[in-house]
Amino acid sequence: MPGTSGGMGQLRLFYSKIFKVLHSIIDFLHTFATISRTISNKILI
Repeated sequence: MPGTSGGMGQLRLFYSKIFKVLHSIIDFLHTFATISRTISNKILI
């Protein structure tokens, strides 16, 4: 049944896209937290 496998492929592609977006968002938040921590440390010192 080609239709089923095609649907599964689409779903897998969709989930991989969402995962990539979430990963980049987490990366960005991590970088932002590091930068803000560095800035606050410099302000305190």
